[in-house]
Amino acid sequence: MIGIYKEEFIERLKDVFGEENVKITSSNIICPCPYCEYPQKRSHYHLYISLEVPIFNCFRKDCKDGHGFIGKFIKKVFSLNKKEIGKFVDEDKLKYIHTDKILTKKEYDKNYIIDDDKDRFPYKKIYLKKRLGFIKNDFNDIKGLIFDFKHFLRRNNISFPKGNKRNHMINFLQDKFIGFLTEHKTMIVCRNIDSFDDFRYYKLFIGNKKTNSFPDYYKIDGNLNGTGILIGEGIFDIYAQKYFDFIKTDKKIFGYYSALSQNFYGIINSILLYEYVGKFDLIVLSDSNIPIEYYKKFKKERSYLLNSMDVYYNTSGGDFAEMPVIVNKFKI
Repeated sequence: MIGIYKEEFIERLKDVFGEENVKITSSNIICPCPYCEYPQKRSHYHLYISLEVPIFNCFRKDCKDGHGFIGKFIKKVFSLNKKEIGKFVDEDKLKYIHTDKILTKKEYDKNYIIDDDKDRFPYKKIYLKKRLGFIKNDFNDIKGLIFDFKHFLRRNNISFPKGNKRNHMINFLQDKFIGFLTEHKTMIVCRNIDSFDDFRYYKLFIGNKKTNSFPDYYKIDGNLNGTGILIGEGIFDIYAQKYFDFIKTDKKIFGYYSALSQNFYGIINSILLYEYVGKFDLIVLSDSNIPIEYYKKFKKERSYLLNSMDVYYNTSGGDFAEMPVIVNKFKI
């Protein structure tokens, strides 16, 4: 047995895709996606089959069909009926699987050190207190918070992109920005404390893009036993929700995620790859310019992953980090 799968399942996969194209990790089987990759030759493939829950998912952002329960995959690849799943899966084990199961988050190799003296930047502290509604006097629990960019880059031996404007850019970040280190440590999301400056945001990439194929995000931990995930656009949106609970949710939130202006489907795929394998409750704090039809389409395409999906808009016109917050809820 390999996870919930019988040895015959692995052997059949190797017969179809080639032994060199089927990889087994501690939590997944990785192989070509029969909907978007096979029989193409690639350096690596994007379809992941969970070893603990009978679902599969292709993480290529343009793949529309490579996801669902394992019976669908078996029918596609082996030309068998979905009911013949018993040939490949230990059905006794399936009886004891909870579909809200959460995998332990992977640990990442790179550990950056943040030890700057934030008292040296009183103007940055004032800005952050204002953005967080003046409910915090210190910022020790603000994840990955950076005030001193020069010290952070030097302390962690990070080479800033070279060029004629290199020193000017470093000084600009040092004087006017605060930063947040993302969950997988591939970038620092920088926010200008001067609200009148046109240059308001900057993403400083520090990780190896080749080893980070999926979108990175900023995360605040919630209840480790929860089954819900909450996604907002900006970092201050998710902090505001956690501190003020505008939407009055009774769900147990496992994590609060900032999408950082990236593709919604890509963010969900990335969270699934690194943290989830089963069904979850999805809560979205939406920007006002994204229509509800977009989320209805997502729910239809990814319903096999979701217990429920709720979308909220701030009808006052701003985002969820701007007062007042007047919520309008849509249950998808």
